[in-house]
Amino acid sequence: MKLFSKKEVFIWALIALTVVNVALLATIVWRLQKKTPVITHEKFEVRKGDSLSKERGWQWKKEIGLSDEQHTKIMELRKQYKEKTSALMESMKQKQAQIFEELYKESPNKQKLDSLADETGLLHSQMRKESILHILDIKAISTPEQQQRMKEFMEKRLPRVEHGKLFRVNRSPVKSN
Repeated sequence: MKLFSKKEVFIWALIALTVVNVALLATIVWRLQKKTPVITHEKFEVRKGDSLSKERGWQWKKEIGLSDEQHTKIMELRKQYKEKTSALMESMKQKQAQIFEELYKESPNKQKLDSLADETGLLHSQMRKESILHILDIKAISTPEQQQRMKEFMEKRLPRVEHGKLFRVNRSPVKSN
């Protein structure tokens, strides 16, 4: 006794594939209408790429409510900030490479590692101070309302630490390996 004929199996397979295709198309249409961002490789290069960086600047202008004049001034301040800090960032990368190289020598020099760590700390401190000055420069050309929106904007995006756990922007804990 045959349970299903070849024709019935074919029809059921065709129905199943049709349902899957309709569900897939519905998901695609829904995502396009909702404009949910799809994570791509380019999203991870926001800080490296000028075009994405400019796009982020326009987002900032809109969310903070900056005038065209304020936005132009902030973009100039940002350019100056990057010019000041690019050498610091490069020095920090070099120090990190030196630390790594020393760590994996057959007999690492503890004093050299301590010295490199201190130098890296100083560079990091200088970097943080430049960041603070940059934010103060932006605050100086912003209204109190814009400053409040800027604070809220940054609070949403900055990671925070709670009870020894680092939290991401979406406030979920970072998994440790």
